[in-house]
Amino acid sequence: MIRVTLSEGLPTTRKKLHERFYNHYKERYPFLPSRVIEGSYIVAGRIVKGFRERRKRGLTRKDKPECKRVVITIPNMANWRFNKVSVSVLTHKGWVEIPLKFTKQFARYAYEGWRVSQELKLRLVGRKALVWSTFEKEVEVETKEGNYISIDVNENNVTLAIFENFKLKELRRYETGLGRVVINYSLRREEITKGRSAEDELIKKKLRK
Repeated sequence: MIRVTLSEGLPTTRKKLHERFYNHYKERYPFLPSRVIEGSYIVAGRIVKGFRERRKRGLTRKDKPECKRVVITIPNMANWRFNKVSVSVLTHKGWVEIPLKFTKQFARYAYEGWRVSQELKLRLVGRKALVWSTFEKEVEVETKEGNYISIDVNENNVTLAIFENFKLKELRRYETGLGRVVINYSLRREEITKGRSAEDELIKKKLRK
């Protein structure tokens, strides 16, 4: 799908990718569930979109992207379920339950009025599964003088200060860990430009600090 999308210059919108790939793969591989085809072209579209942006900005000279990790994308909740303690995924052998590891941030989303979005992403690491899901929350906003939100974006967290009638009503902090991600990326790029592999033991030692 990635090769065809690039060679044919296809747009990476879900509608265009569906028109190009769905019937083709359904006829060629009739045993494949629809969710597998849909998840595949969604991931392919995102990879191609990111690659085109990087090439446009001069960040890569390659003629095609490299995919080093396999990520399973399930586009809608008809094929997976969330019950706040686990995620169940529909496979060719039926429903498979994946227990979730709790964190304070996850508990806040799961039990404070947020709901999961339609899409789920999975990656298998040995006998474990990494799960990515987005939480959504609808809020009604009423404008009133003296009511406002102040947002402070820091290296590893985002802090929200909520004011009502010019008085601080609530203060929330969301840990992102973005600082470590940026540092890790910087270290990897620095060593790669020196001709060293990102899997080199010296780089791994730096990243553990």
